[in-house]
Amino acid sequence: LLALDGVLRTKDLGIGVTLDLQNKSDLRDLLSNHPKLLQRPILVKSGNAAIGRPLENILTLLREV
Repeated sequence: LLALDGVLRTKDLGIGVTLDLQNKSDLRDLLSNHPKLLQRPILVKSGNAAIGRPLENILTLLREV
């Protein structure tokens, strides 16, 4: 998820978190404390992932893999 561009929704929530994510543990801690930050849905298929907004992201992934 760290490599997935736009996976975190920080602008809309205005919760004032510092995003200095260096590893999986940092991301896990952040999402444990602020689960609404995670964009949904996320499709993972054959080692690739796409955020489902807009829907075309998911459709593109389904066609490519």
